[in-house]
Amino acid sequence: MEKGFFFNALIDLFEKIVWAVGKGVGPDMREYCANNLDETHNALKLIRSDKINTNLRALVEKSETLELRSFKRCSWAGRVLIDRVNKITLTICTRQTFEAILKKKDRTRPHYQMSIAYIENANVKSKCEPSSLFPGISLPFSKEEYLLDYQEIMGEDVLGEDGYKHLIVVYQAANFQVTDISVILTDKNLVKVEEYPLNELLRPDFNDLTAASDDYETSQNDVHKLVKVKVKEKLIKRDSRHKDLVIAKMQEDEQA
Repeated sequence: MEKGFFFNALIDLFEKIVWAVGKGVGPDMREYCANNLDETHNALKLIRSDKINTNLRALVEKSETLELRSFKRCSWAGRVLIDRVNKITLTICTRQTFEAILKKKDRTRPHYQMSIAYIENANVKSKCEPSSLFPGISLPFSKEEYLLDYQEIMGEDVLGEDGYKHLIVVYQAANFQVTDISVILTDKNLVKVEEYPLNELLRPDFNDLTAASDDYETSQNDVHKLVKVKVKEKLIKRDSRHKDLVIAKMQEDEQA
């Protein structure tokens, strides 16, 4: 494969992806939590993924070159974004999920990321083998098993034979904000070859800016209230001293 992957040529696509993730993590989840009165929110991680996928669908509906492929894993539904012009397939997950894939033992079928990478990134070379990164871990599936699983995910499109490459967008989130996001190119064994940061494409969450502004105004109001209280206290003390002086003067006059 050519030296270095041309991430810069995909900036327009990455801007759209970062928007979809940022909106799903921030405004969409804020709205969901505000309107949901459940006692607990154990499904938030799955709902966050649903929101991101919904945003991807909105992008696809406005594009003539992007497609969103649906696939299922038991009761879980996933999505693969396909860029026909740049010959890219792209999936999104948290960094924690990505890093846990090769560590999981006793799989009965490949993880979908493994199958897509094995077929599409067959010519991507890594400096490291999976065994050196994760001692004692091997890839337990045959080429035929990966191919069958890949065809189940992608349908009739065997994109790996057409020169497509698979990229994975990984992100971290906290407090309804994306704290880190990047795109990763792996080899066929899902070992990271290159990582391209996308944090500069993040847009500010105006809800956070409004909240910060509200906090600032609140703090300013608190300061003004405190100043008023202090001034009032000084006036009361001054009036009290004045009254004491008047009473003392009256007493002196009476004694005279």
